[in-house]
Amino acid sequence: MYGHWRGRWIYNSAEVVGALMKMIYKGAEAELYKSEYLGMPVVLKRRVKKRYRIEELDSKIRASRTKREVVNLIKAKKAVNTPYVYDVNMKAMEISMQFIEGPKLKEIIEEKEELSAELGKQVRAMHDINMIHGDLTTSNVIVSGGKLYFIDFGLAFFSDKTEDKAVDLQVFRDVLKSSHHRVWKKLWAAFCGGYADERVLEKLKEIDNRARYR
Repeated sequence: MYGHWRGRWIYNSAEVVGALMKMIYKGAEAELYKSEYLGMPVVLKRRVKKRYRIEELDSKIRASRTKREVVNLIKAKKAVNTPYVYDVNMKAMEISMQFIEGPKLKEIIEEKEELSAELGKQVRAMHDINMIHGDLTTSNVIVSGGKLYFIDFGLAFFSDKTEDKAVDLQVFRDVLKSSHHRVWKKLWAAFCGGYADERVLEKLKEIDNRARYR
């Protein structure tokens, strides 16, 4: 299942341990730190323990999700830009990956409509290899050097089902409505123009119609 990862599943990352770490994000599932790896700036993602779970079960779940995210990051790179994975610490449930310098798409998309169209093209490329991101938001894309970098593949999975791809788009559209409500229609139209897969867009309309008649 994880055979495509050619790095190291390790139990102590001496290159990162002791490096100055600055927390840049704290969520329910993971903490993100800016640190260094072999002299390079990295993001260290650490999956946090869930004290309400049995310890052994918690370790298995976090290990599985850590490995899955690494593999998803690497496979997604066949279609889109993602951070390089440098190291994986399975004892601490940590992934050390490339630090991408730049703003989140959320911070600039309202002023740069063309980025929404480019995002549509990139999501189409990802769907063309049957990868479903699972958490497609403007916070999970970083803009750097004129390129879009996708992050946070913890919920990603593979599927060739048109409906799964449509639901991925539905998640993104809902994010536009809530986070960019003033201009969401314009951004969504640009995104769809870039995405340009009528089968998936028609399936999304079908999903919307089903929801109306429940």
